[in-house]
Amino acid sequence: LVLSAEDCLRRDVIKALICNFKLDFAPFESRYGIQFTEHFNEDLALLQPLMEDGLIKQSATGLQVSPKGRLLIRNICLCFETSAIFAYYLISKLIGKR
Repeated sequence: LVLSAEDCLRRDVIKALICNFKLDFAPFESRYGIQFTEHFNEDLALLQPLMEDGLIKQSATGLQVSPKGRLLIRNICLCFETSAIFAYYLISKLIGKR
């Protein structure tokens, strides 16, 4: 099994959130040569309902998990998992075709 650069990036994002309950965009941007909010535009859109519920906040420089969001950190991290995004896409397409 060989991890792609994208797999490694997503692994590191999830690890930062689970371990620190926060994530600064700058280290990821410099290490992976990305603009975080552009690269993760769809993922951040998936986080929107969780932000509205006060589980996580986004600033210009990063993400911060709230105390009550810590209890649901796995749900927050799912927004950054490729398989979860693909599943969401498939479900939205199936629901949209009804």
